[in-house]
Amino acid sequence: KPCPKCKSPIEKTEGCNHMKCVKCKHEFCWVCMEAWKIHSSETGGYFRCNKYQAVEKLNDSIADAKKEIVEEHKKASKFQRFMHYYIRYHNHEISHKLEEPLMSKAKMKMLALSTVVDDNDSSTDTSFIEDSVRELLKARRVLRASYPYGYYLQDGMHRKALFESMQNALEDVTESLSQMVARAYLRTPRSRIIETAQILQQNRLKFVNSVANGLVPSSPSSKIKAKIKKEKSTDCDSALIPLL
Repeated sequence: KPCPKCKSPIEKTEGCNHMKCVKCKHEFCWVCMEAWKIHSSETGGYFRCNKYQAVEKLNDSIADAKKEIVEEHKKASKFQRFMHYYIRYHNHEISHKLEEPLMSKAKMKMLALSTVVDDNDSSTDTSFIEDSVRELLKARRVLRASYPYGYYLQDGMHRKALFESMQNALEDVTESLSQMVARAYLRTPRSRIIETAQILQQNRLKFVNSVANGLVPSSPSSKIKAKIKKEKSTDCDSALIPLL
């Protein structure tokens, strides 16, 4: 039980009901939680607290303590939920900043890759790696915006589950592509990097379109392909921002 004065938790380990808080030195009765000084012959004797009125006060006191604990638990739960979304939002923000310089390092990495990979095309074309990094940064921006959106998203008709499933799928491919292009020296074959970047683009567009449509089943693949072509001239990397 909490101390009636300082609220410090106290455990009763002996039979005596005369308790003394080791923190604030307050003396009280374990049964009714009233001050021990009122438990005398002048105030009705040691078991004055066996009267119904005192027991009722004790029950009210316990109920108030339980209510206070529940409220504190709710506050802690809300804070933990906020931190869950904020930490992941901040993580994608930091990753985006760390991955931005990869654009300027693309040619150097391609030159290093061409010396160890047997490829019919021996040119130092860096377009595929630059496109992959560009797609990686777009995915980071969408994922970063998705966490504030998810924080306020109400759970109804499996919308939350669908949102988190698509978000997780996008994160999975994003981290895979990040590992491929963020190394000091590229070790992954060109074809695999291109394939992963294409999958990431498709997942990103499906995710953004699903959110834009109120988290209904994603658009048919034909519409996704049309949007992929459109992205060559139009950037939709911040599609989630207006929805927040």
